[in-house]
Amino acid sequence: MNKVNPIHYYIHEYDFEYSELLQPHIESFIEIFDQYVKDKYLKTNNLILPNIPVIQALETNLHNLIITNYYAGPHAVDSRINLYIQDNTVNEKRLRFHNHMDSPGNLSLVFYMNIPEENGEISFKFFPYEEDFKIKPKLNKVYVFPSWVYHKPNKHEDNINRLCFNWIYPGNIRPIHKILGNLW
Repeated sequence: MNKVNPIHYYIHEYDFEYSELLQPHIESFIEIFDQYVKDKYLKTNNLILPNIPVIQALETNLHNLIITNYYAGPHAVDSRINLYIQDNTVNEKRLRFHNHMDSPGNLSLVFYMNIPEENGEISFKFFPYEEDFKIKPKLNKVYVFPSWVYHKPNKHEDNINRLCFNWIYPGNIRPIHKILGNLW
């Protein structure tokens, strides 16, 4: 079982070694993303990553992390890793700076590459509370939370393309952490 860091009742952090696997592919992912945007194929500001061995390995590791740590039901439908790219400009093609939920699924997992030094947190909205709960993403960490939690990446100031990878576990029951007992 992976060691969980319960940042919040609804947000868990795990060690997840991905940066060395992904680093050689970053430029090609950015090129694919930009081509989709240019060709107007990309309607939702995200790109489902190609079914290549590195992505398959990451998806397998994410799946194993979930089934090891949570009671979440069987993997109900096929899910793929998505990529969002955000720069530091107001660029509608690369923005997803609004609160949203993920679906279909019961668990959301997110991890980042090119993490900006200035700002660039991920915010979580827990209604009825007005204030967002923010965390600064860390390299080689994956964040797990219920898919129904509103969240958004915050704008950043660095002159880089921040890459946000997310994967949704499409189980069919309310997730329960096997050690902490958190019922989501």
